[in-house]
Amino acid sequence: MLNPAALPQALAFGKRKCVLVDDALPAPEQLRELAAKHWAAFTPPQANAFPGPELALPETAAWGLAQAIQALAAEYLGMPTAPQALQSVFARLSVVTRKAHELDPIQRLCHRDRLAAPPGSRVLAAVLYLFHDPALGGTNFFSPTDPERIAERMAIAASASHAELDAHIGPARGYLCTSNAWFTHTATVPARFNRLLAYDGSEFHGSAIEDAALLQANPDRGRLAINVFAVLAVSSH
Repeated sequence: MLNPAALPQALAFGKRKCVLVDDALPAPEQLRELAAKHWAAFTPPQANAFPGPELALPETAAWGLAQAIQALAAEYLGMPTAPQALQSVFARLSVVTRKAHELDPIQRLCHRDRLAAPPGSRVLAAVLYLFHDPALGGTNFFSPTDPERIAERMAIAASASHAELDAHIGPARGYLCTSNAWFTHTATVPARFNRLLAYDGSEFHGSAIEDAALLQANPDRGRLAINVFAVLAVSSH
């Protein structure tokens, strides 16, 4: 499903790696048209903290994307190569819509895409930007300042009020785009229309949205993307 003429690029920041592909899809406008046609079917997420509505892609499309991205991840991220290593897949169209003052406390932090991955597996995550305005933001990556305490800190944030979270990381509202007491900002991958970014889901990351006032609840002008998540068995037979 990926454009065979597109050339992947390896990106590294410290020990962390990701792979980027520009002009990733041969017909990206078709997906924008699909999103506009089915906008009424987009719904708020039920099982995650994504700050906007989403629409699951059909299973065949999700698996096709995941298989294509797995090949990139095997070469550039050291992910398993065997087709049977691909255990489960989920892909969605999504639009970030929440303004800074609408965010829940946990949405002011970065996150990991670990899903319900069993021991002995890795999570492959990818985002494909389907919007034309780069000011809507790419993707930030972060490292925890205290890795041994980060699970405890994220558990605190999950149930904290804004005031309680302020006491830990400061009062700034909005999407996390800089370092704070809990996280060090390590890299930003800018957005570009039809750019695919794939990375290990265990890496802390978040939308690089500097100006949330630009966000719109509209797939034609908003921050429309495809998100892909896949669980890969490290060893398969």
